[in-house]
Amino acid sequence: MPAEVDGTVTLEFVLDSGASVVLVPESAFLALKQAGKISYTDVLESRAYQLADGSDKQLTRFIIHSFKVGGLELRNIVAAVTPGSGQPLLGQTFLSRFKSWSIDNNRHELLLDEQLDQGAQIKQHSAPPDEAGWELLGRSMMLGPEFPGPWLYVDTTRITIKRNVRRAWFKEIPTGRGPKDPHRAEKYELTLVEFNCEDRTSRDDMSVTEHLDGTRDTFDSSRYPDLWKWDPVIPDSLGEARLVSACSWSPP
Repeated sequence: MPAEVDGTVTLEFVLDSGASVVLVPESAFLALKQAGKISYTDVLESRAYQLADGSDKQLTRFIIHSFKVGGLELRNIVAAVTPGSGQPLLGQTFLSRFKSWSIDNNRHELLLDEQLDQGAQIKQHSAPPDEAGWELLGRSMMLGPEFPGPWLYVDTTRITIKRNVRRAWFKEIPTGRGPKDPHRAEKYELTLVEFNCEDRTSRDDMSVTEHLDGTRDTFDSSRYPDLWKWDPVIPDSLGEARLVSACSWSPP
């Protein structure tokens, strides 16, 4: 399956639903760097992955800003670099961007249903019309698909930059998992987060929780030195999705 990466190289990918990440050969990664498509903020913390031969290797991870396949373009895909000229693989960091996917064995086609990333207009979860600056990043599945976490949005109109530190507002909309779940009383939560893009750390400045009954709770972390500290961003988490959205953003 051919895919264009950052408008620079076209690779023939093989679908591998067992791969947790899109895999790109080192030769293509170097070509992207030489073309100026990868900056230091695009390179993420390396992680250990099990390769097809059963071996475990520490692989460099990076952000693909534009990934075009089958007439679709996805942004900010996390990929890992395989040594040499290995086989490119289409893994879960691509497949998880869609509501569902399947394979048509008769036509030998990959069928993708409803793209979930880059601010897609998902009717039941899209931001209200008066909040057009919010873009959908995704949702947490840490507890498994039967217990989906909140939907996470970023306000792209209020990202600020000061040296290597960026600040951005995020909104979490709880899904609710039952009538006794206390989160059902929350309408949404806003959080102002600072990111050190070079060190891959973050800290919350403040949070505002809006409740369904119209009440609001505000917590200013910067007033509590023990809480207001820089913490490493956990790989493959919503925290990393936040960092990527802020650190890869460019002023219009």
